[in-house]
Amino acid sequence: MKTYKHCMLLPLIFLCISGQMNSQTASAQSHKSPMAFELHPLFADNMVLQRDQPIRIFGTGSPHITLTVTLGEDSATAKVGSNGEWLVELPARAASYLSLDMKVAHQSESIVIENILIGDVWLGSGQSNMVWKIEKTPAVPVVPENRNHPYLRMASIAIETSSEPLDSAAIADEFNGKWQLGTGDIIDQFSALGFYFGTYLQRNLDVPVGVIISGRGGALIECWCSLDTLMGIGVLDADFTFPTRVDQRRTPTALYNAMIHPLRKFPIKGVIWYQGEANANRGDPTEYSKLFQALISSWRNLFGQAEMPFLFVQLPPFHARYAPPDNWPILREQQADSLQLPYTEMVVITDAGEYEDIHPQDKRTPGERLARLALNLEGIGNPARSPLFERLVIRQDGRCEIYFTNAQSGLKTQRVAMNRRPNIAPGQDLQAFVAEAEILQGFEIRGADGNWTWARANIHSPGNGLPDYVEVWSPEVPDPVAVRYGWANFPLCNLYNREGQPASPFRSDR
Repeated sequence: MKTYKHCMLLPLIFLCISGQMNSQTASAQSHKSPMAFELHPLFADNMVLQRDQPIRIFGTGSPHITLTVTLGEDSATAKVGSNGEWLVELPARAASYLSLDMKVAHQSESIVIENILIGDVWLGSGQSNMVWKIEKTPAVPVVPENRNHPYLRMASIAIETSSEPLDSAAIADEFNGKWQLGTGDIIDQFSALGFYFGTYLQRNLDVPVGVIISGRGGALIECWCSLDTLMGIGVLDADFTFPTRVDQRRTPTALYNAMIHPLRKFPIKGVIWYQGEANANRGDPTEYSKLFQALISSWRNLFGQAEMPFLFVQLPPFHARYAPPDNWPILREQQADSLQLPYTEMVVITDAGEYEDIHPQDKRTPGERLARLALNLEGIGNPARSPLFERLVIRQDGRCEIYFTNAQSGLKTQRVAMNRRPNIAPGQDLQAFVAEAEILQGFEIRGADGNWTWARANIHSPGNGLPDYVEVWSPEVPDPVAVRYGWANFPLCNLYNREGQPASPFRSDR
């Protein structure tokens, strides 16, 4: 727990109040002076500190006082600056399951943080599919035997907005102001995606894992960008005025200022991101890649890590009743375009959506696919990237050959079943949409007339070191000019690489 110690006795003030009543009982109240310093709220019991990076500990205090910070056998002093801020840097540590305590002291006052581990810390952000709690996935409950992960620690940032960048952000009330262990009933308050990401990563990487969730349901990507970022790409003008009445989900910079900027000094391993539904439904999807790449670059600058991994989830299938027919596939395309930035990776979940629910019950699939990508950063596990469209070859016989990256081991089909109705275990809806493994589905072909036609498709494996490709054709389109795959708000498609990663939707005629 966070312990506050004072050596000074505070006076008791007795209040005698007279009134219309004949007598009144005197009461005593204890008045405490505020401490001379504070830690940033992220420094709390059960936390994880990032391994293999200098450990930064910081907070605020009375200007010019001197603090002593001790973590295990390491110790350092810091003087609070005239701006009321302080920071100390302790030596980097390797990952360890050994529980540490940290003490920050000034004269007779001290704060003690208990049960600290050293491992990997990931920041999860975006909108509702990132923050969606385990308690909201009743069709896939976490069984008792999977509720014992003491080396997974999670913190959730309280939802706030601000017109200016802030320095401090509180841990959400349901986490009782501290990091929570992945054990028992408290995990029902965890981000479901963060839980599956963290447990899979911790189990396979064998180091403590901390996940900080800082997200807001329904938020446009502009809410998570800094003012300088939005001005730099021409989204906001120099005369932008922050509104008096703030919409948490639509006001540019509002969430970045209050929920991302305050975390900037805290060393992390990388970011996992799940967002885009709001921009597909309410914004212009063709602008998303510009916004997303600017956000990624600005966050890397903010955290001082030019090569910080940024792993994200492509939009799931959803019938998108509020969006034009092509908005979701266009936004998926924009997300894939963002892979041109280095140290970015994308999870494809064309097999893990639900027709009527924008919040699929299945958070294990995207969470564990994100974790596999994170493991690849450490050289662990099978390749976890999804096949991406590389090139189209149109043969004289009117058949098209489609080649993919991330398919060196070959291509295959796989059964896909996605529910029509909500709150049913994945693939168990009797009305589920199903693509059987025996037939490759999801391809369309276009002629010069501009009309799209469902096409036949087969996987070809030429051997002799040549890559697998997909052959696409239609008797109705003898002279094709373009091919597309999975191009719908709710696509039903089933092409995978041999590692079991689904191919990303694409169109060859952008």
